Amino acid sequence: MTDRRAEEQAFHDHHYRGLAREQDAAAPPPGELDPFLQHTVSCLGDLEGRTVLECGTGDGSLSVWLALHGARVVSFDISLEALRLARCRAAEIGVSNRILFVQATFEEMAVASAAVDRVIRCGIPRLGTLTEQPLEADQLERLGSGSKATLLWSEFLFFRLFDRQVLRYRFPWISRCCHRIDRWIFENVPAWRRYSYRGTLFLETLRR
Repeated sequence: MTDRRAEEQAFHDHHYRGLAREQDAAAPPPGELDPFLQHTVSCLGDLEGRTVLECGTGDGSLSVWLALHGARVVSFDISLEALRLARCRAAEIGVSNRILFVQATFEEMAVASAAVDRVIRCGIPRLGTLTEQPLEADQLERLGSGSKATLLWSEFLFFRLFDRQVLRYRFPWISRCCHRIDRWIFENVPAWRRYSYRGTLFLETLRR
């Protein structure tokens, strides 16, 4: 294991161990999606019988939703802790047989995009290190080669992230205010959407 890969895995393992302890109070029940992901997956079209590659498993919410709607899912993450959470979620909902969870990096799985119908990544593509260095242009180009790429902003996420990461939802009235401010910005200042922390890179394989 290279130093960078080890550093990246340690970064994400630490995050998902914390998530397993805290279980975000604002998270939807298993099998449901938050409004951001609901908008995102509406762009995927009919999923019945499709094979979808999810880049970055996270807690497994999206993988489970895709499987519930008929997709065969290959989902990868560098974090063993994230994959453990995701497998538990899939087992709880009863879709483990429709999801293949793999420990891998973007670079290791890029070749797999040629064998699937859809590729989806939620969040800013970046290396999971303490500096959160973004993926470089040639890495994104390699991921997008042979595909139609669309970048979506389905919500504005800034103040709610501050509430979660800094305030830890300690003050319910502040949480409500943060949610309303983010929603107001999304609805009334479209030019600011690109500055949201959450975005989706959607790749559709171009068949030759």
